[in-house]
Amino acid sequence: MLTETTTRLVARFTDAVSRATDTAPTEVVISLREVSARLVMEGGQVLLVPALPAGRLSSRDGGVRRQPGQRGHHVVMAFRDLFGVDRPPVVLITGGNKGLGLETGRQLAQRGLVIVVGSRDLDRGRDAAASLDGLGPGATAVQLDVTDPASVASAGDAVRDQLGRLDVLINNAGIIVEARPTEVTAEQMRPVFETNVFGPATVTTAMLPLLAASPHPRIVNVTSTTGSLTLTANGADFGGTPETRMAYAPSKAALTMLTLQYARAFAAAEDLRHIKVNAVTPGYTATDLNHGAGRRTVEQGAQVIVAMATIDDDGPSGSFVNHAGTVPW
Repeated sequence: MLTETTTRLVARFTDAVSRATDTAPTEVVISLREVSARLVMEGGQVLLVPALPAGRLSSRDGGVRRQPGQRGHHVVMAFRDLFGVDRPPVVLITGGNKGLGLETGRQLAQRGLVIVVGSRDLDRGRDAAASLDGLGPGATAVQLDVTDPASVASAGDAVRDQLGRLDVLINNAGIIVEARPTEVTAEQMRPVFETNVFGPATVTTAMLPLLAASPHPRIVNVTSTTGSLTLTANGADFGGTPETRMAYAPSKAALTMLTLQYARAFAAAEDLRHIKVNAVTPGYTATDLNHGAGRRTVEQGAQVIVAMATIDDDGPSGSFVNHAGTVPW
């Protein structure tokens, strides 16, 4: 999944070796999974194994120098020397294989984040990750069904084992019921709450140890203005079809409250108070959820998600915002 990124790595590696040894390597053997893991798990270093005539090389403070080595010859290059930054942040996006999730990944990749596409269908997730590769430091996919605790746990293990860290979690996956409000049953509502409310709770709990270990962790819960009690009570025009909101809007209201509760809980815990968690609404955005009928593009809708995923340490926590600012509860 890191084909284009790896090509750049090899090119820069070859150039560095040539400058250090006056000998171009004749062969480079590289493991994509190993490279993506080592970028993060070993202080931002990439381990490339070339066929070189002598010596052990390492990158120190932007330079390449020889060291006595064991049998076999290695070149270690620091991530900062390859891309000019230390240890790129890692973001997991649930429902990241299409629509808002995919566009959010695209914009965050361009900002230098490693993208982990969470997708129920792993093949679709891999296709999405492939479309992002080359835009930033790398992209990969994990099988992730937010309604299945075993799937969530497995995804968390994969992120830990392959990347060694998680800095941003975006709870984006969501579903809707299309039925007349007076005919919607509890059985129809239950899957919506499982995906839109309990899913984010399950994923957040599973990823919390990784997030807590990050120096600048962020959680973004993608909710909806239709979940605003104030706007709904005041008769706001949200666009779209009101008949589809009987399950969706209450679930998003619950997710917004869940966000606030997390913010209060994190602030009260010394080892978690550095985590910023916020609820964002992209507005009525054209996605599969509304059959492309939204007024806003996915590029526009993703902007507020990206903004809250990359806020500074003095940014808000426990807020509910859209592109224009604070949304009333």
